[in-house]
Order: sequence, then C-alpha cells, then structure tokens
Amino acid sequence: MWHRLVGATVRRERRRSGKSHGETAIVSRVSRALSGRARRLRRNGELADAETLEAVATSEQMYVQALLRALALLQQRNEDGLALYHVIDQIGFLGVAQAVPALMKIAADRSDAFGARSTSIQALSLIGSRRAVPTLVTILLEEEDDWVRGMAANALMRIPDPRAKAALYEVATDREASPNVRGDAIEALTHHADDRRIPVLLEALHDPSAEVRFWAVFTLGQVAGSDVIPELERLAATDDEVVPHWWAVGREAKDAIAAIRARSGDPDNPD
Repeated sequence: MWHRLVGATVRRERRRSGKSHGETAIVSRVSRALSGRARRLRRNGELADAETLEAVATSEQMYVQALLRALALLQQRNEDGLALYHVIDQIGFLGVAQAVPALMKIAADRSDAFGARSTSIQALSLIGSRRAVPTLVTILLEEEDDWVRGMAANALMRIPDPRAKAALYEVATDREASPNVRGDAIEALTHHADDRRIPVLLEALHDPSAEVRFWAVFTLGQVAGSDVIPELERLAATDDEVVPHWWAVGREAKDAIAAIRARSGDPDNPD
C-alpha cells in the first residue's frame, strides 16, 4: 500500500509544482506530504506503513542535502565536468530552491565552462525562482554568446515577473539582435501576456528573418484570436522559406491557423 501512496503523492506534488512558478522545491513538498500521510497512518494504528513513509521522506531530504553539499564542494574545488553537470541537472529536476544563489553565480560567470553555465540556466528555469530574474535578464541583454542568451530567454519564459517580461519584449523588438535570440524571446512571449504582445507578433511577421517570422507565427498560434488568421493565411500561401531544423514558415502558419480555429471551437471553418 505504501508504495502506491508514494507514487500518488509524487505525481500530485509535481502537478502542483508545475502550475506554480514559485520557489517551492518539489522534493520538500513531497517529503512534507509523505510525512503528513505517515502521521495519519500512525493515528490509525498502521505503524509499519507509517515508518516506511517516514523513511522515504527522510531519504528524499537527505538526497537534497547531499546534492547541495556536492555542489558546494565542486564549486570550492573549481571543478568542471560530468559530476558537476549531473549535480546541477538533478538540482533543477528536483526544484531545489536552496541552490538558486549558487546556480546564479555559475550562470553569471563568463569565465566558467559553457556546459556548467548552460546547465545552471536550465536548472534555474526549472526551479522558477524570481530571485534568478536579474541574473537571467543580464545574460539575455548583455551576453555575447547567442546560445546562452537564448537559454536565458527560455528560462525567463517560465518565470512570471515584470522584469522578465520587459527584457523579453525589448529583445523581441530589437532588430539589432540575432534572429536566433529574437526567435527565443518571441517564443517566450507565449507566457507573458501584455497589450503589446499581438501587435509585436504581427509586426514580426514582416521581419526579413525567416526564423523571426516562424516563431512569431508559432506564438500567434498559441495565444491569438481568429482576427489574426488573414495575416497567417497570407504567409501560409506565400512564405516557403525553411527555418533550419524546422520547416517552412508557411507550413507553420497553417498549423497556427488550425490551432486558433480549434481553440475557437470551429476547427473545420475555412472562413
């Protein structure tokens, strides 16, 4: 019985964590929930199952502490490699908010190895802490490496914060920024509603870069209403430029139109 309780508790707390972009560590929530179930089992006289759940909760907490100690030790030794990547990856996966300051330091250190920086940015994205926003915004606006800037945009997409929104709109409309970075910022607007969003996306449909147009089309398909369909139909009929690793802008426009019509409850209406 206890293993089913553990599985159900983990699934429930992961769903809750996915809906709230706060600083709550998944493992901490699971451990607290399991401890609460154990107390109820004890009150009901089910001592063996209660002891098992308590042991699982303690093990989860010990694992988190071990990861934090390993991260501190690896940083102290200035080590880089698979061990550091694995520790950071697990911290992000488990949503360990206590690690945010250390991850911010790694993410901001331009002398650090690319792998450690990118893994830290991804972990910050998964944790979703607002404390990381200033660091991620600085990376997005000032970093020279477009790949790292794009990762910062993707991380800011997941954090509901006005500073994140302002930086993403700034980059999305910056014609001096690389198309890769602008595309990442435009995609991130999916999660940052604003009166500027639809006008910015419609303007981006006329950008000379196919990548910018592609991600503007994608984002419109996620957030816009049927009033943008005529513009998307124009691209669907005329824009056959292919974005590397994806497909033609026109094909994406057709998918976006279908998505908008499905949301409107009229997927078969061609008008």
